[in-house]
Amino acid sequence: MNIDGSNKQLIIPDAGCPVWSPDGKRIAYISAGKIGSPQIFVAKPDGSDSRQLTKTYLPNWDSGFPPFGNHDSQWTPDCKKTVYQSDIDNGMPEIYIMSNDGSKQTRLTNTERRNDSPTVTPDGRFILFTSNRDMSLGAEIYVMDINGTDQYPLSNYIGNDYFPVAINTLTLQFFGYQCHNIY
Repeated sequence: MNIDGSNKQLIIPDAGCPVWSPDGKRIAYISAGKIGSPQIFVAKPDGSDSRQLTKTYLPNWDSGFPPFGNHDSQWTPDCKKTVYQSDIDNGMPEIYIMSNDGSKQTRLTNTERRNDSPTVTPDGRFILFTSNRDMSLGAEIYVMDINGTDQYPLSNYIGNDYFPVAINTLTLQFFGYQCHNIY
């Protein structure tokens, strides 16, 4: 649509949570596809050349709505990989990374608690995410290298911190707070 809201055009039916690739050539989005659980797809900006990247889900699990699957995709700055959240192993979200064609799907976190809301730093070196792996604190913002190593908390407060946003490599925002010079 135009910036004023006029000229709305349906690009991809039955899709949600669109994320533009940094080069503007692709859109990652979530759709149920043929298996009925959230899956990650990519398409050109006009909706053509749609391809399903993930095809995994947690069968025989009464999760309510929506069913467990894959979502929260985030592009790396070079557009070569996608970081995403998956609930397919035990019903608890974990962070994964895959090539932009859907190959090399690799689990980066592995805890008995939630690991979700991934975001990639603008330099592509780190992934920020929310985890409640330390139940004495609640949900905290964690950081790890892009390959999943060196995972540690950035926030250590009793209470919950959610939804990190990497503005640049030196600034992180979550729930209205800012931490500077974290790396």
